Amino acid sequence: MKAKISPESSSILILEWLRKNTDEENPVKNVNQMINGSKKIDFEGDKATLSKRIKVMAKYLMENEFDTFGKIRLKDGKSKDYISEDDMIYEIDNDDLDRISPKEIYYEHTFDKNEIDIIVEGVLLSKKIDYKHAKKLKEKIIKSLASEHYKDRFDEIYKIYEKSTENSKLIYENIKIIQQAAKERKTIDFSFNMYDKNKNIQFLKTKKYLSPYYVVLNNGKYYMIGCDNVEKKEGFIWRVDLMTDIKINSGDKSRGKYIRKEDIKRNIFYEVDSDEFIIKHIDMSYDTPKTITMKLFKKAKLKDGKEIYNYTILYDKFGENFEVLEETDEYSKVRVTASPFGVVNWSLGYSSDIEIIKPDDVRKMAKDRVNILLEKYKNDIVEE
Repeated sequence: MKAKISPESSSILILEWLRKNTDEENPVKNVNQMINGSKKIDFEGDKATLSKRIKVMAKYLMENEFDTFGKIRLKDGKSKDYISEDDMIYEIDNDDLDRISPKEIYYEHTFDKNEIDIIVEGVLLSKKIDYKHAKKLKEKIIKSLASEHYKDRFDEIYKIYEKSTENSKLIYENIKIIQQAAKERKTIDFSFNMYDKNKNIQFLKTKKYLSPYYVVLNNGKYYMIGCDNVEKKEGFIWRVDLMTDIKINSGDKSRGKYIRKEDIKRNIFYEVDSDEFIIKHIDMSYDTPKTITMKLFKKAKLKDGKEIYNYTILYDKFGENFEVLEETDEYSKVRVTASPFGVVNWSLGYSSDIEIIKPDDVRKMAKDRVNILLEKYKNDIVEE
């Protein structure tokens, strides 16, 4: 004989059934459907008991905020509107619950379907998770956070794993120290390194008296953004995986004094939480962004035979943050605001499609880089 479960256990059973089988777009019609429908709830008790339990639970969840649980939403009889929190909390007492006939019942999940999509996509995009592990995580996320009505739009999407060569333990230890120094407003010293031919870390130089502000994750790598107290009071970006032997300074009153980000002349630090940060600082380049004008030469033919300029390469790098100034038969003139160093590097990868026009110093930077390339490639290589 099956053991009788307690009211507390049956409440968990009801909550889990609603979480798994319902959502805002797919409510259960009424209590009778829960008992006699195609997906019956394993509840020991009659319809009236189940109805009472659901109403009590709905009221309790609306009166209290839980990080783990969502809400139970329901309508009263033939009412078109769902009972609000205010009604449940302030107007409907426990005695009044008996008059409510719950209809259109559903569990309001903590994360909606769009938010679950974002979480799953974040797992699939992570460069630190292989496909097998990412698939398991995706399945656990969907099973834990969504109802059975959730449509997995990533089901036929396969992840190409880019194996990380970084020392994860070192990175997380570095981040912990950097965050502590930033919180306590103290400078740090560290060794900055490079990779040698054997793919091992080799010491490059010692950095002293840096004021750390943020740790930023971009394109699978962690970066520290801070101010170099010794060289100049401007912003710098350092790869966390290339930092070793980090030491927090005690707070020297001279060079070791912490420089607040509010006190330096460059203000890139206020853009870190902005969508424009990575547009203005391409590939985490830290020079001061400038307004740069370029020519785009790339065209494409549409299905009807019409030829137009193809802005895909600009959209991929700058999103919607580029301005088309004019289109002529020979080129399209566009304008962006971004790091000159980053824009020059990017433009050389599309040398047949992009030409930097202004400002003069950025155009000269591109010309100097081209001359270096010409010098390197002017002679044919004779195999020895």
